[in-house]
Amino acid sequence: MVGGCCDGIFIRSCLQFLVSGEVEHHQFTDNSAARQLISRQGVGQIRHLSGKLLWMQSKVMDGSVVIHQVPTLWNFSDVGTKSLPRARLLFLLCGIGMVDGATAEPLGMDEYNNVTEQETNKKEITKLAKMMRKITLLLTVQGLGPVNEQCPSVNFDAVERQEHFGMWLVIFILLILWFLFA
Repeated sequence: MVGGCCDGIFIRSCLQFLVSGEVEHHQFTDNSAARQLISRQGVGQIRHLSGKLLWMQSKVMDGSVVIHQVPTLWNFSDVGTKSLPRARLLFLLCGIGMVDGATAEPLGMDEYNNVTEQETNKKEITKLAKMMRKITLLLTVQGLGPVNEQCPSVNFDAVERQEHFGMWLVIFILLILWFLFA
C-alpha cells in the first residue's frame, strides 16, 4: 500500500501539472487491517511498526490521500500478483475486460455470471432471513397480548383459531418464499 501510495502521489503531481487543477488521490485496498491501521493516528499498542506506515497515516490525516475498502471478491488487481485457480482467474479477467485474441469474445463470461448470481442469491437470502427473524419476533410478541376472560360476549375459541390460522398462513408463505429464493 505504501508503494502504491508513493506512485500515486507522483502521478497526481504530474496530472496536476498537466491539467493545472486539483486532482484527488484515492487509495484502494482489500486488507481491512491495513486500512484500519492507516486510518488512525499513532502507534497505539502495535509493536514493530514500520515508519512508512506512520508516513501513510500523516498523508491520510492531512487529506492528501483517501483510503477505500475493496471487497476481496472484486479485487481485480489479484490477476497479476498471485497464483489463482482457473475459475477465479477467468472471473477476474472478465471483470477487467480481457478478450480472446482469436475470437474477440470476453474471457470468463460464464464464471463472471456465476459469481454475480451467487452474490445476488446471498444478498436475497440474507434479506429473507432478516425478514423471517422480524416476523418470528412479531409472532412471538403477538402471543403475549392481554386476554380478557371476563368478557362473555367474545368467543375466545374462534379468536384463537383465527390467530393460529393466520400464524400458520404466514409460516407457509415464508416457506414458499424460502424455497423460491433457494
